[in-house]
Amino acid sequence: MKKTVYYSLCLLIYFITSCNFHQGKKNKVSFDYNGLIYIKCKINDSIEGNFIFDTGAYGLFLDSTFNVSRGLSNTILWFNPDSIRKSNLRFKFDTITYSPEIISTYDFKKIFGKDCDGVVGWDLFKNKILEINYNDSCINFIDSNYILHNDSFNKIPMVLKNQFFYVNTAVIPYKNIMINGEWLFDTGYMGSLLLTNKITDKYKIDSLNFEKFRASESFLDVTNYKSKGGIFRGKSIKLGKFLLTDPLIEYSIGRKVLFDSASYLGLMGNRTFEKFKMIIDFKYHNLYLKESSCYNEKSKFKTFGFGFIDRTDICEGYIITSVLVDFEAAKAGIKSGDIITHINGRSIKDYSKKEKKDIFKKVGEEFIFTIKRESNNFRFKLKLTEQLKDINN
Repeated sequence: MKKTVYYSLCLLIYFITSCNFHQGKKNKVSFDYNGLIYIKCKINDSIEGNFIFDTGAYGLFLDSTFNVSRGLSNTILWFNPDSIRKSNLRFKFDTITYSPEIISTYDFKKIFGKDCDGVVGWDLFKNKILEINYNDSCINFIDSNYILHNDSFNKIPMVLKNQFFYVNTAVIPYKNIMINGEWLFDTGYMGSLLLTNKITDKYKIDSLNFEKFRASESFLDVTNYKSKGGIFRGKSIKLGKFLLTDPLIEYSIGRKVLFDSASYLGLMGNRTFEKFKMIIDFKYHNLYLKESSCYNEKSKFKTFGFGFIDRTDICEGYIITSVLVDFEAAKAGIKSGDIITHINGRSIKDYSKKEKKDIFKKVGEEFIFTIKRESNNFRFKLKLTEQLKDINN
């Protein structure tokens, strides 16, 4: 009797551990998601930071203000620009301690807003496998057995070149135009797809006669060059066995900008990948995708006619970074660099994060914006509108 109970117990333990082994998930870690993946990290065991996880980057990039205010400048050992820059800085995310091979600083808050303390590249997870669940805003660290025993994911090979990952994808932006080749796998980009300048020029995207919206003013990217571009609704993105229809596609125009590259066609970002449960195997260079609950949802383009970032850390509100042509905001005279201080008479600083997000869900509703330009204040009535509803035929 005792032996029977003993063997039964052993069998139960084996069954449980075997299931857990095959499941292979561990260390569920939450992240903040607003189009970009923000992970909480610690530097030198005590300095907390909020970093964008960017698969389109290699190394650690600190926001320049964060770097100085936290006294980190002395931890960076700079060599000449042609050599690897080393540091005795310790970077920790969950249980992973990371010593970056490359480290640099940029004014990231100017690009992404006050919440960005820097960007960390894919090498944080070198030789690891992780699942990114956009719906639940969490990262799961898993082992290879989970992949081996789970055939519900579609495997898509990634190409590693010059420390960057690319995926082969076929994109139809308009009618019979097909753009097929390598796209940068980039969770540091919050859109679906962005065409490089060279691809924009090659296919004459900006001059084709279909509905698109252009930025009337330049915005500053992380290379400190000014760039212009636009957005339109394309026909499809073919990624592995998946076909995403009616995607929102952005394009870059101009010269000497970040996206001026002949080595790849463009960027593929979070608005594409958030339609999936996604597993990234950095060790064997594979991407695994499975449809999520929002797979069939059409991406929406909701706008007041301008882009902005939250800079309540240095001023009274949101700084407008770009203005769209032919929208009421542009016609009213709103410009890049203007500061939104109040919405409906209430100070931006008094809004909670949830309240700020809720504003941009109310399509058709009219809002009163108080805008500061130098020493002058202006008030504008603008509606949140949904644009690019229909596909270009």
